Amino acid sequence: MRRFLALVALVAASLVGVVVGSGSAQAASLNCSGYVYNKTISSVTVPKNGFCALFNDTVSGGVSVSPGAAFYTCNTDIGGGLSASGAYLNMDNSSSIGGSLSINKAGVAATIGREVICETDTAPTAPEPTTYYSTYICPHLIGGSVTVANALQTNLDVTLGDCGWMTIGGPVLIANNKSQVEIFQADINGNLTCVNNHPTAVYDWVYANSISGCALAF
Repeated sequence: MRRFLALVALVAASLVGVVVGSGSAQAASLNCSGYVYNKTISSVTVPKNGFCALFNDTVSGGVSVSPGAAFYTCNTDIGGGLSASGAYLNMDNSSSIGGSLSINKAGVAATIGREVICETDTAPTAPEPTTYYSTYICPHLIGGSVTVANALQTNLDVTLGDCGWMTIGGPVLIANNKSQVEIFQADINGNLTCVNNHPTAVYDWVYANSISGCALAF
């Protein structure tokens, strides 16, 4: 399912805080809640059932997204890895992950919310129901490996790529998912392996050392 990338927030803007900073400020860890603009951060934790949207930020370390939470990025560089369990992720192609990406039980959190367009730096003004994806990410760089596992059975796609080209520095494993998992537009420095996915995981415009267990999307 191909649609223009939009970030979908789970909570109304009136309930969400805004953090504004300077890229030159001293980096600190962040227990993230709300919209965060132009900050340098050492690490990010999104708490259970929380909401975090990073705009034009730099995270020197890693990001951990707790169950029931939603995490979004626009033009944000994450130096370390990103791990999420039972959470919703949405990342644009101007963002990057320096380390590995681990997604477990994708998309439990998000089905309907508000729309945030990455080209703007303001909070959303018009609510937009969105029920197309349980995860939609396409950072231009993922420095390490990628694992997508154990997605629960829904009618929402788990989509990597499809809003810009990705370079992935390690192997990709897609395993034990009961929702549709898709990977598009990726250069993988390793193997793409799909195991025990129902429906079968699909790919298109993917270059890897080898591809096994996945089906060509078109």
